[in-house]
Amino acid sequence: MMNEYDFVIIGGGAAGFAAALKADELDVKTLMVNRGPIGGTCVNVGCVPTKYLLTSLELKKRALVNHYSGLGFTLKEFDFRKLLDGKDELVKKLRREKYEKVLESLEHVDYINGSGRFKSNHRIVVDGREIKFKKALIATGAKPRILTIDGVEDVKDRILTHIEALEIEKAPDSVVIIGGRAQAL
Repeated sequence: MMNEYDFVIIGGGAAGFAAALKADELDVKTLMVNRGPIGGTCVNVGCVPTKYLLTSLELKKRALVNHYSGLGFTLKEFDFRKLLDGKDELVKKLRREKYEKVLESLEHVDYINGSGRFKSNHRIVVDGREIKFKKALIATGAKPRILTIDGVEDVKDRILTHIEALEIEKAPDSVVIIGGRAQAL
């Protein structure tokens, strides 16, 4: 027997969740399909983890490099691995509290963690299961890309996307950030 839904949402980030919340409010039988960690950019590789690390490193810098005579600090402990672990724990907690628990509370929304592929205008295949639907929303977000800039090939081995930068094992001495938005601020 084929599952049938009024609405299918592909993607489990902010846009997909906004649609799922509204669909649930309107009693629309909905399926959300998401591949990978739920929560999208902000909680996983954007606002939350970048602000956590940038704030902690800024605190370190302010303590050690200040311009006040008679005020000096020493760094008793700096464990970058612990900072990364703290970032990961915060992301995990917020993903659970703000996305997984909310999803569980939605009466009219089902969830599949998997890959979806459109078979036709009203059918989707998710990990081998065929699902019929009336309307669909593709809310898969974006992914980083390295722009073609003069000289970029010469330093490509030192370029990190915001996703890779969140996984480095050693704090860099310096960083140049090209771009903006939540991942860079």
